[in-house]
Amino acid sequence: MANGRSYLCFLTKESTKQNSNNRLSYNNLEMVFEQKLNQLETTLDDNEQMNFDIYQTNNKDLEILTIAQVSPNAAIIMAWALIEHELKNLLNSNNLLENKKSNPLSLINLLLKNELLDNETIATLHDLRELRNTAAHSHQETLSYLQAIKYYELVKKIISILKGC
Repeated sequence: MANGRSYLCFLTKESTKQNSNNRLSYNNLEMVFEQKLNQLETTLDDNEQMNFDIYQTNNKDLEILTIAQVSPNAAIIMAWALIEHELKNLLNSNNLLENKKSNPLSLINLLLKNELLDNETIATLHDLRELRNTAAHSHQETLSYLQAIKYYELVKKIISILKGC
């Protein structure tokens, strides 16, 4: 029994050391995340394909904004799920959705293969997917409320583009 407790304490100390060492890399990830958000914002602001007011508020907006206050990472994951849903709708409406359980990468590649979206939109989708993966797989809440909100605004913009196809 005593050995089990000592071992548990040892694991906890090791985890703490590892987390504090990774803290620098998490801050770096946060800076990279912010830079990528700014780049995507510029790209989407230049896009003229958006067909509705992204600033209209609905229940999903309120839900994501509320969750972002508690867990920005969770809000980003929820926002990405909205993109996935719209990707599937677009593929389905073009009779291209082969497997309803396709992963996001294969959905995006299917859109590219069938030339339903321009290369800039495809690149933006890949970047948003990568940012979602960063939020989903980081071991700590490293992203801010404002980053989650900015990500969600970008999601609404890309959904507007997808709905216009």
